[in-house]
Amino acid sequence: MGTYGGDEVAALVLSVGHTWTQAGYAGEDTPKSIFPTSVGWIDSPPEADQGDDADNSEDTRMEDVQQSGEAGNNISNKEADGGDTAPQQSVGAGVVPTKKKKTVRGKYYVGDGEISCWRPDMEIKSPMKDGLVDDWDALEQIWDHAFLKRLRCDPTEHPLIITESAWNTREIREKFTELAFEKYNFPAFFVAKDAVMTA
Repeated sequence: MGTYGGDEVAALVLSVGHTWTQAGYAGEDTPKSIFPTSVGWIDSPPEADQGDDADNSEDTRMEDVQQSGEAGNNISNKEADGGDTAPQQSVGAGVVPTKKKKTVRGKYYVGDGEISCWRPDMEIKSPMKDGLVDDWDALEQIWDHAFLKRLRCDPTEHPLIITESAWNTREIREKFTELAFEKYNFPAFFVAKDAVMTA
């Protein structure tokens, strides 16, 4: 276990190959989780994404919203720091910034149990092509599955080491870095060649 910021923290290691994805902690002999890199994807028709009749298979989230009489506490980020950012919404005990959700048309299925189950109109594909990332949305779903469902860890508390092929491009490496820091908020990030990691 290494030391990061004065605390002993194990770095997360993620190797997304063409066939298998391996996820675990640095310093251990074997990965904690190995699952197929292939993802199942069902495209939803555009009309299903609109209106109240859309199929919402996700759980409903309930939030404690303040009453309209307390609307004076509702401020925007623009008023608070002078910037042009998204407005904030009063929720519960404090003010929470509202974020635009990235809408992905369709549904992804990741993991051995999910893609081996028959579903009508499901396409099984790999986000990798010749060792390079070809589908970034599917790769994000794999990262979500690895960190949140398999390792069950908070990405903001661990550094991340990922593997890349020897012929990886600079643009792909920059996209990896953007994904690690902007979406998952990893405190540290390192990209290693997969040939070096297997030696």
